Amino acid sequence: MKRASPAEWGFSVQAVPAFPIGEDGTTSVHPVVGYNYLSIDGGHDNLYQVGAQLRSSMVDSPFWFGGEVAYDRFSSSTDHVDYEEDPWNGFSVGGLFGYELDTSFAPSSLFGSLSYLRFGGQDFDGIPGEGCDAWLFRLGFEVQPDLFNR
Repeated sequence: MKRASPAEWGFSVQAVPAFPIGEDGTTSVHPVVGYNYLSIDGGHDNLYQVGAQLRSSMVDSPFWFGGEVAYDRFSSSTDHVDYEEDPWNGFSVGGLFGYELDTSFAPSSLFGSLSYLRFGGQDFDGIPGEGCDAWLFRLGFEVQPDLFNR
């Protein structure tokens, strides 16, 4: 089993356009494409994600909640060395919550998410490896340009 440090910090950049569904406008589906950079001692981890979110707003409230599923691709790089670990493929599933801010330029939210990640094992010199489990916790700020309701 691959072991990582107990906690890593980093940043994330995601494109998450919104497509409202239903007549009341409180539910939306969001395709997701994202990159997460996680710092480790002597290097960094790269986590690429492609998936979807389903979100629902609470009626007459700025709070929203939802879920996310994604295909993930993970790799580690060591600083100052021309070595990068072969990528691991996997999936993630998780929940998210947010608070919509009252802004005039575009819908914006503060959000948090917690996802469970599972990666399949890799072969190392012909020996099959075990998988890897991890948790990804994110706190952030997002801007949702109103591109599809014009």
